[in-house]
Amino acid sequence: MTTTKPGRAAALEFDDTPLIEVVAAFNRRNELQIEVLDEELEIMGVTGMLDTGNPEALLQLLELVFEVRVERIDGRLVRLWPGE
Repeated sequence: MTTTKPGRAAALEFDDTPLIEVVAAFNRRNELQIEVLDEELEIMGVTGMLDTGNPEALLQLLELVFEVRVERIDGRLVRLWPGE
């Protein structure tokens, strides 16, 4: 994981980074907290440049590309499960 734009710490590049580390980066920067509730999901590699200030974009990516089930508990907590 590397910061790609000086002065804009929220833009991070991930290179086959385990999802649990990506989620930790998002959780440090947002009120919305994300929990990964599956060991296989935790180690799933994520590659790309992501704006950690926009957790909704990450959740959409996980749902659409990785077919991860996103469970919204309330406005501050989201849980991730393997897709069906």
